[in-house]
Amino acid sequence: MSSRILIAGLGSVSFGDEGFGPEVLQHLQRERRVRPELLPDGLRLLDCGVRALRLAYMLASALERVLLIDATARGGRPGTLYLLDLDTDKAPLELAPPLPPDKRPGALDLEAIFATARWLAARRLAPVQMLGCEPASLSGTELSATVRAAIGPAVDIVHRWLQERGGV
Repeated sequence: MSSRILIAGLGSVSFGDEGFGPEVLQHLQRERRVRPELLPDGLRLLDCGVRALRLAYMLASALERVLLIDATARGGRPGTLYLLDLDTDKAPLELAPPLPPDKRPGALDLEAIFATARWLAARRLAPVQMLGCEPASLSGTELSATVRAAIGPAVDIVHRWLQERGGV
């Protein structure tokens, strides 16, 4: 069952806190190597970065649920974590394919990715949630101290998300 769960880190490490998703994924991958019992067998971990088509192909595969991890500006204090349900059905299919250019550097157009994945799969997608972190800075090549401090709590949320959904 767990081989049908995808956790993907999104964002670019070249734009400050946009690197939050890949950084959390690195922690999970390291954890898998050191303590594999903490993560379910077959769980797919994808450091997507800003590769939109790769994410669309993964979302189009036979999955039961998906957790995307990214910097997510919602107006809160930097470092605030959000767990959001995403509506993959609202993406109009005319956005797929080809994928349009991203609206800002380091960001992915999730609506276009969802439309492309639905077009590729020819069916509804698995439920998708987003674990987002409020960014402090989108410049430079390092995470801000506030967002870096949110990585441990984000990893804890991932573990709870897996447990609550029967992944471990």
